[in-house]
Amino acid sequence: MKRWVAAILAGLVAGGATGAAELDAPSPELAKAIEGRVAGTPTDCIDSHQLMGPDRVDQRHLVYRQNGRRLWVNTLRDRCQPLLGDNILVFDNQFGTQLCTQDRFQVQGRNGGFSAAYCFLGKFTPYDKPEAVPPKTP
Repeated sequence: MKRWVAAILAGLVAGGATGAAELDAPSPELAKAIEGRVAGTPTDCIDSHQLMGPDRVDQRHLVYRQNGRRLWVNTLRDRCQPLLGDNILVFDNQFGTQLCTQDRFQVQGRNGGFSAAYCFLGKFTPYDKPEAVPPKTP
């Protein structure tokens, strides 16, 4: 009996580790969005006044475009299953022009129905295009 329980626990731990690794692994869509950009230091809040978006990249990431050089990638606290599809994000605790870690939103279908669950924002990571270096002249 002890061996059987130990085998089940080992399987759960291994499955949990795999699930966590999958959750943190960047999707091909995210890799494409940030291709050629350099990550900066993550932050808890950003000013949404100068942003366009969000663009839904996958169930774990939203991308906000600040300008031609900078993207902000928000890594949600957990996967947000309803993000897939052509739904509307409805933020219900945004104060002023700040978007912050732990702000929450619901996903509303185009037909007006809301998802039952809330999704929560995580850290915002800036991704900048490197500045072009002019060629040296001899």
